[in-house]
Order: sequence, then C-alpha cells, then structure tokens
Amino acid sequence: MSDEFARIAALRDILGSGGATVEVGIGDDAAVLRPFEGKLVASVDAQVEHVHFERAWLGWDDVGYRSLMAAASDLAAVGAEPLGAMAALILPSDFSDDDLAALGRGQRAAADRLGCPVVGGNLSRGGGLSVTTTVLGRVDRPLLRSGAAVGE
Repeated sequence: MSDEFARIAALRDILGSGGATVEVGIGDDAAVLRPFEGKLVASVDAQVEHVHFERAWLGWDDVGYRSLMAAASDLAAVGAEPLGAMAALILPSDFSDDDLAALGRGQRAAADRLGCPVVGGNLSRGGGLSVTTTVLGRVDRPLLRSGAAVGE
C-alpha cells in the first residue's frame, strides 16, 4: 500500500475523525476546527531518527507516542488545553505499511490520553524518518517563561 492516498486513509482509520472541535480532519487539504473561547496556542516539535531516537531503542508505536507527547508538553507548560495535532512524516523507502500503522497507533494512544485528536498532517518520502508534530491548544491566560522568576 505505498500509494499516498491509501496510506492517508489507513492513518485516518487508526487515528479517527477527531473530537468535538474538529469539523474537517484527516484526508482533506486542511483541517477545520470550530471556534472556541480563549487564546490560540501553537507549538511544534520534531523527532528525527539518529538525532532523537534509534530504531534499536524504540518500537514505531513508541516513536509515534513520544512525538505527540513531546509536542503537547509545550502546551502543558503554558497551561493550555489541547485542541488538535498535525503530524508531518518523512518516511524512508524501507518504512513499511505495518511500520506506519504502528507509528499511527502510538500517536492515537497519546492523542486519546491527552484528548488531543490528530486532525491532519503530511506524508513525504525522504532519506531518514522524521516526525514533526504541530499542536494547537486554547488558554485563557498563558503561563509564560517571561513571567517566571529565577529558581521557580
């Protein structure tokens, strides 16, 4: 199943259609989220093979889980409630459909734990595996580093 659209459909089956804030999720050109109260918070985090992990260290489900949790930790740091995530995947030629499914299951497990649906992303081929996850959240009053004192 090396066809991009088939892989997107397989990921949509694994990741689901999103939550109450998601009007259009995985499979279209862009995700559409319903309006909400508060301020929008956005953060992005990359997990790159041979930089952040090695295949010998982690299973693909672990890489998927870690990629979403690492990005979402930035939302937690400012006190934001997660709304949705997007994952841009660069897949090497030896990355199988089973590998992709395992990575997707890991992201789904993290998404379920956080209440942060994966609402879209991008698939591309490349020399090494990279998972770049963008998270969106909402907050009324962000907790910022600039408001912290030394030692806190």
